[in-house]
Amino acid sequence: MLLLLYADDVCLLSRSCFALQKMLDICSRYGVKWDILFNPAKSHMVTFGSNNPEVAVQLNNKTIGWSLNVKYLSLYLTGGANFRIYLNADASIILNQWYVNRSMN
Repeated sequence: MLLLLYADDVCLLSRSCFALQKMLDICSRYGVKWDILFNPAKSHMVTFGSNNPEVAVQLNNKTIGWSLNVKYLSLYLTGGANFRIYLNADASIILNQWYVNRSMN
C-alpha cells in the first residue's frame, strides 16, 4: 500500500480492492476525527495492467466509480491492460524538482 499526498490531493495505491477499502475506511475515520470531508464524487479508481474488477469500493458509504483515465496533479494515467502515463510541462518540472531534492538527501 502506498499513500501520495500533495496539498489537498490524495492518491492511494493498493495491490487489492480489499486493501484499498481498508485504506479508504482509515481515511473516512481520519476525516471524521479532524472534520475533513473526502468527496466520493471527485474520487476515481483505476486498475493498472488488467481490466477493472467488478468490485464495489466505498468512501463515506458511497461507491467510487471505476475509470479508464485519471488525472493526478499533472499526470494523466490510462489504466487497463494498456497502462500509460502522460506528462504535461508542469509535471516535468515537478518530477525534476522531486528528483533533485531526492538526490540531495
